[in-house]
Amino acid sequence: MFHKILVALDYSNTSWYVLETAITLAKATKADLMLLHILTAHDEEYPSISEFPRVDTLPFSMYEEVMQRYAQQWQLFEQHNLQVLQAFAEETRNAGIKVDYAQYLGNPASEICQFAKTWQADLILMGRRGHRGIREFVLGSVSNFVMHHAPCSVLMVQGQTESGSETIVERQAVAV
Repeated sequence: MFHKILVALDYSNTSWYVLETAITLAKATKADLMLLHILTAHDEEYPSISEFPRVDTLPFSMYEEVMQRYAQQWQLFEQHNLQVLQAFAEETRNAGIKVDYAQYLGNPASEICQFAKTWQADLILMGRRGHRGIREFVLGSVSNFVMHHAPCSVLMVQGQTESGSETIVERQAVAV
């Protein structure tokens, strides 16, 4: 049945349901899990270059300092998201499931499909946030793209709609 399940996580509240479903399914089928997170400019915590002065208005002597500060913010963003992914992997291991994880930067929809193809996944398990209207038009629908372009079966886990959309990263920041 399923031997290799790719679990796409975006750190919304839906990710908890997705992970629980993945663990349950992996136990039932004795499948290996691959947890995947894609960093994207649409992440709320993404370090925006617009927070810094425009490079063309800076004296050349300050350019390097501004770019170093941005690089530091980017590195913190990347490390924090990787720590969340590692925590998901640890929880999965504690449930007795063989798991690995990966984090990339890019377009989530196409990266998920490409990774599933490369890793030869039997199933992609992911959440669906329930974006509607203009928000879906602007952000696109990752789940819709994956359903229509994936190289394997796809299982969607319906999460909360936008009204209860506090992210896991936000919840962890409050807990710290």
